[in-house]
Amino acid sequence: MAVPLHLSFPGPSLCRRQVEYNAIMEEERLARERRQEAEAEMQRMVRAALLVQQVWRAFKARKALKKAQAKKAGKKSGKKSSKKK
Repeated sequence: MAVPLHLSFPGPSLCRRQVEYNAIMEEERLARERRQEAEAEMQRMVRAALLVQQVWRAFKARKALKKAQAKKAGKKSGKKSSKKK
């Protein structure tokens, strides 16, 4: 028994819907990829900003420590010189 042609072959409306569906799915995939790339770029930028902040804070801490050590050394030498006189 042969299957009638109109039952075995999808009609033009079904083919058109399939093409539309594929186009929509492709657009969604591209949008998802763009969103993921944007999120990855944002994460890279956040990591870079954190690194800059860490370097700056370390620089300031070393500078303050150096200043405190110099001030402390200056007080010690000042006290020693006053005791020796």
